[in-house]
This record gives sequence, structure tokens and C-alpha cells, in this order.
Amino acid sequence: LIKQATKDGIKRIRVHVLLDGRDVPEKSAEVYAQRLEACIATSKQAGVDIRIASGGGRMVTTMDRYEADWTVVKRGWDAHVRGVAEYTFSSLAEAISHFRTQPGLNDQNIPAFVIGDSSQPEKIENGDGVVVF
Repeated sequence: LIKQATKDGIKRIRVHVLLDGRDVPEKSAEVYAQRLEACIATSKQAGVDIRIASGGGRMVTTMDRYEADWTVVKRGWDAHVRGVAEYTFSSLAEAISHFRTQPGLNDQNIPAFVIGDSSQPEKIENGDGVVVF
């Protein structure tokens, strides 16, 4: 999707990452983060203003497949739309590295986080196009 958006001339992209660890190995986020960063670097070389804005594990941030638990959805809303989360990091790699220090925490349970300056977070604004995949 990022490659096609770049090809189609989209000039500003913010990625809000949901980490898996359920349908893939429990601690494989680094592999996917490296692939994503390579894709982002290619788009940046093409002149796209692109960066990772927020993220979290799929079972605690945004996705609620099982319990109709509004708090899961709210954590995602707060991180993605409002740019507010308990954790702020300078990069996705820093976020993953930080959470790797917590024993027993796998990717799907990583708490919501934002990337960048918490005083000026990257967030979803009125008028933005949003693609969820």
C-alpha cells in the first residue's frame, strides 16, 4: 500500500502500527519493523513525507475481536487519532526494544505508544484519508 501510494503521488503518509505476535511468531516485530522501515526509506527518497506515528499490540490497542471491550478500542483511538499514549518513543525500533525488556510480554500485548514529540504528536486529523489493513 505504501509503495502504491508513493507511486500514485501521495505526499504525506503516517503509519499507525499494530503488532501481531499471534498469527506470526510471538516476538517477530523486529522483522516486520525492519521491512517497514526499508519501505519508508524508499518512499522518503521519492519525496514522500512519511513516518510511523503510533502503534501497539493487537490485543490491547485498537483491535477488539473477542470481548467488545471499549477500552481496547479507546487506547487505539487515543494513540492514533489523539496522539496520546502512556509511552512515547523516538522510533518504532526504540519502542520494540523498550518492551523487550519486560519478561513475558509478546508483540500482541505491547501497550499503545506514540512516536515522536508528545507535545506535537502525529495524529489522524479531520480530512485525512485512512486505510486500515
